[in-house]
Amino acid sequence: MTTPYDGKIGLVYWSGQSVSEDSIAALAQTVQRWAPNVRAIYVKTSDGNAWQGQFDHKPQMAVNSPADIARWVQILDDYGLEFHAWCVLKGIDVPGEADRVVEACGVPGVRSMLLDVEDGPGYFAAGPGDARHLIQRVRVGIPRDFHLGLNFDARGQHPKHIHVQQWLPYVGSLHPMVYHKDFGKPVAQALADAFAVCRTMNRPVYPMLQAYGGVPAEDLRRGGELAMQQFGAGGVSYFRLGTMGAVEFRAVAAVPLAEGPGNGGGEPAPPADSVVIRPGEAGYSDGVYEAGVRWYTFQDVNGGLVKYKLQANPQQAYASYKPRLPRAGRYVVEAFIPHKYAETRAALYFVVDHDGGRRTERKIALDQSIHYNDWAQLGVFDFDPALPDDGRVNVVDYGVARPARRMAFGAIRWRPVAGGGAPGAPQADGCDAPVGTAAERGGA
Repeated sequence: MTTPYDGKIGLVYWSGQSVSEDSIAALAQTVQRWAPNVRAIYVKTSDGNAWQGQFDHKPQMAVNSPADIARWVQILDDYGLEFHAWCVLKGIDVPGEADRVVEACGVPGVRSMLLDVEDGPGYFAAGPGDARHLIQRVRVGIPRDFHLGLNFDARGQHPKHIHVQQWLPYVGSLHPMVYHKDFGKPVAQALADAFAVCRTMNRPVYPMLQAYGGVPAEDLRRGGELAMQQFGAGGVSYFRLGTMGAVEFRAVAAVPLAEGPGNGGGEPAPPADSVVIRPGEAGYSDGVYEAGVRWYTFQDVNGGLVKYKLQANPQQAYASYKPRLPRAGRYVVEAFIPHKYAETRAALYFVVDHDGGRRTERKIALDQSIHYNDWAQLGVFDFDPALPDDGRVNVVDYGVARPARRMAFGAIRWRPVAGGGAPGAPQADGCDAPVGTAAERGGA
């Protein structure tokens, strides 16, 4: 999966008082002079429901409105630098916090938004319902193809404490905080720990490395190189501007860039005997019930064909996926939901299995709108290829929403479950304290 971070090194900007420069242009000149391989600046736009400029004392750099963001975008662009936003979410004022994020994402030229979600004093302390409400409110307020990343502490129980499963369906990348000196670990070990956890979350990983607190310059170079060359990240970022001098900039400038999309994050490779059927491939068929009904097509991020159309009532079209399963056993059945044209909150899938020898079509209503380039699980089933139609998946365009929503007909996957047991969600062990101080990590 490609993201706005592939092949790029980014530097994180917190606030005007945290840097010596007095203007956006001066900051861009510093980066351009000392770290010419840097392509992106991550600018903090809000803290909770407040614009970040409320806590800034340099008017030329303060972010108090979308107009200020537009000024940042233009000036950075003049120096060949991309503007990426980031914010701290707290879950205290859900509508207000979501509004700040939506306003920032709506400014032309903003390439992405990183959502900083951490537990601890001054950070996210709300429940799973508030987390879900907040991220859903953000997602429906921004273009469907706008990229959101999750910036979080991947150690121990921190993902659990921020209710990470509520955020994952709506973000396209993970940006774990790899503050190795604060963690008391070598940078290589801190990276290995972060990737071990993030790989279970099926999103591309772009670590945010520590560049404050007296970190040796060699760690900056080595951390960036390891992240992209050994762990397969497509890019990295460094926290933060204002704590980096000439020595640190030279170390970052020595980091070789990744040549393409990373392979160190995202979904682990499925078992070799998984079966995948895409529209147009063997095992796929579709049809319409009346002349004039039209399918539309595009390619997903993996290069696979996707068909889509508006839902209808009564039903107008169907698609069928008939797998050639390698053996009898237990399978996870999943549908790949692309990042666009998957707007319905109730796409109807029918999975064929045999209960006590009797053919059964099990109906699953899937909310496609919450998924983003993601394999959505339809269920776990026991299949036997010797039984007629066992494992077949039928999909229909029926829907009652008004106005009608678009739904996607993409790839279906049958993934064998090792040992025949139901799959379980991995959970990181241990319990570590939050890292750094609230001020240092970007609070108000």
